Amino acid sequence: MSEADVPDSQESAREETRDPGVTLFFERIGLLGGAIASLSIIISVVYDWGFFTALGISFADAPTTLSDHIQSWLVWLPRIAISAIVVLAIELLTRRIERGMTEEEIIESSSSRMRRFRASPYSFMGVMGPIFLILWILFGEFFANGVFPGLVICWFIFTGWVFSHPTVRDRHSHLFRWSVHWLPPVLVLFFYFGSLSVEHDFSAREYKIDVRSISSTKNVKILRSFERWVLVRDERNAIVWIPMDDIGRMELVQTPSSFRGLVCIFSKRWCPRGPKEESSDG
Repeated sequence: MSEADVPDSQESAREETRDPGVTLFFERIGLLGGAIASLSIIISVVYDWGFFTALGISFADAPTTLSDHIQSWLVWLPRIAISAIVVLAIELLTRRIERGMTEEEIIESSSSRMRRFRASPYSFMGVMGPIFLILWILFGEFFANGVFPGLVICWFIFTGWVFSHPTVRDRHSHLFRWSVHWLPPVLVLFFYFGSLSVEHDFSAREYKIDVRSISSTKNVKILRSFERWVLVRDERNAIVWIPMDDIGRMELVQTPSSFRGLVCIFSKRWCPRGPKEESSDG
């Protein structure tokens, strides 16, 4: 055996002694990371779709790029993270109150009356989902906010009915059934969150900006900032796209005040006064 064959044999020996569990772990981590990245892009596009739809703007009219929609996760992630933390805290509190028992264990150990009581919220939601859609069909925009919860509930009912058949259930993998059951409602909810964010952004802080192209200063409320454009609402409540290169200076009209606490709000004697308050009084 030549000396050139020694490194190859050592490398093959190391590959044979490598733990297959470690390799499988890193492969799954890579697949999970790719799936999360792809899902984040889809969610960002759907979120922006709902945002522009609420403003009456289509993707064809919006001067945005794909990178703008990809980076919109910076907009929805903090809001969704706060909601997820609140839901998690409620779930943990409920588990502590119920002593860690699952829903099935609680139902089995309860009386028939308690079983009906615990199943009543699911029955109520199953009835309200179709009612929300029917009200929207009959009365239109007046019940627009009920469309999205109604669609989610009806989809859960539909997929639960489809996969309740033993043959249909056996011929589809658990991953496929889970994806079909959960992904469409998640996308519908993110579209809904995107449309609701318009109302939140309409109450955004007011800025004074210098626009170079018209040599003028405008008071606007910034709705969203993109790579090359800033979407604002001007003094006439019109939605305006301003090129980022045209903005010379941007200044907050009113600096947000810090949180003073309930005691300081109701009685100024208990809290020291800041320099801004003293100057304003003077």
